[in-house]
Amino acid sequence: MPFSERIKKLRKYLGLSQKDFGGKIGVGTSHVSQWERNLSMPSSKALIGMTHLGVNINWLLTGDGEMMMGVPSSPKSKGIFSEEQIKEIEKLIDGKIDERFKRLLQKDTNLR
Repeated sequence: MPFSERIKKLRKYLGLSQKDFGGKIGVGTSHVSQWERNLSMPSSKALIGMTHLGVNINWLLTGDGEMMMGVPSSPKSKGIFSEEQIKEIEKLIDGKIDERFKRLLQKDTNLR
């Protein structure tokens, strides 16, 4: 399943509109729409925002593993990780993202 389908599946699993999903991770509706249409990739900031929702970033980027890192009491819950856990996840993300994706993130950062 391509990334664009995984991000849409994730959003629907969480029961969120594109606007609400974007709001929870700090981006606008247009960004979410572009991801779902395979026109762009999320920034590292957006990926980290998704970890606050319990998303398994490895699954999101590669399709490997489970969609969610933990099981929140409700898929719509605000977040399930402590600040310490978020920092650890950030380290994992930095170490696991392939070079192609890093280039896309750099391009996205340069456009802002």
